[in-house]
Amino acid sequence: MSIPLASPTSTTPDIMDELRRATASSHAGLERALESSGLLSGPPGGALLERFYGFHAAWEPAMAAGLGDDALFEPRRRLALLEADLHDLGRTPAELARLPRCIAAAGLAAAPHGSLYVLEGATLGGQVIRRRLHARGTPCPRYFNPYGAATGAMWSALKARLRGATTMEGRAAMTAAAVATFELLHDWLRPVLGEAHDRAA
Repeated sequence: MSIPLASPTSTTPDIMDELRRATASSHAGLERALESSGLLSGPPGGALLERFYGFHAAWEPAMAAGLGDDALFEPRRRLALLEADLHDLGRTPAELARLPRCIAAAGLAAAPHGSLYVLEGATLGGQVIRRRLHARGTPCPRYFNPYGAATGAMWSALKARLRGATTMEGRAAMTAAAVATFELLHDWLRPVLGEAHDRAA
């Protein structure tokens, strides 16, 4: 889930710098957990994709309402991609309907831009996963490569939006929401991470 850093352009700290610094520890903890779990050492399996599905099923409706901007958010939805990936693995619509939802994710919409920073930043990490799988001759799940060649452009557009959102959402609220998103994702994925240690270990 690598998230690049934009250089500040004024004496006011760039919000991208603030978000990266604020989330550095939580981001690193989630990355370590995913790497040590082995879930990304081969084709991501159904258990991991099911957990992401349960997260997005609660997160996307709340984010859409919180942002109130279909032009921004609709192209960034990934629940349908997860449905397609899980269908390829043999999951039926009835099975998807029974998957647990991360109800707490709805609360992240209180500061939606901060939370969006995390999930959109994950698309850059998804490119690392895509390259790993490609080197093994393995197709990449759609979820990890939602934008294809447009990944960089989508990220650049989001950075511009985040910089403009600081006046309406507040820097502190945005950074708090970003940290909360990383931590909630880690907790939500914990059942498939196989962790026997605390997140801070």
